Amino acid sequence: MELHSSKVQRTLEIALIVVSVGLVCLLYRAAESRLVVLNLFYLPIVLAAFFLGRYRAGVLALFSVVGVVVVAALDLGDFTTPGSPLAVGLSLLVWAAVLGLTALLVGTLSDERSAKLSELHEAYVGVVEVLSRYLQSANPQLKARSLRVAELSQRVASEMRLSTREIDDI
Repeated sequence: MELHSSKVQRTLEIALIVVSVGLVCLLYRAAESRLVVLNLFYLPIVLAAFFLGRYRAGVLALFSVVGVVVVAALDLGDFTTPGSPLAVGLSLLVWAAVLGLTALLVGTLSDERSAKLSELHEAYVGVVEVLSRYLQSANPQLKARSLRVAELSQRVASEMRLSTREIDDI
């Protein structure tokens, strides 16, 4: 599934924000299993990093950390049951740091993968252009015909509202 469409990315972004808000609400309601709920925050962060990139995953991680800190501040009595407020603060700090690092690392890998895919596609288009020029040089009448076919194919693909990558492939 290709997530290059800004509409699809925006929908995924909103869905991940809703999931994060839901997890913050679940954290507020969960009395005994707060550590389990904190670990659930990694899934939307990894998904955001993989599909949306490092920057958006970092913003989502920051948003999640702020939500958790607000819940911890509002309900500090329940958070301090296993230890002192200082221990809870340090635990949350470590959790937030690991969450942020996860967003950065997975996002960086995803951004690098996207860059490599883009380079590969450009190389593919270059090879197709070289082959096309070679074939056209062999028969001059073929050149005019292939240009008309390419132009017509591009118009049809544009009318079908295909992505620019798909139009290039056609």
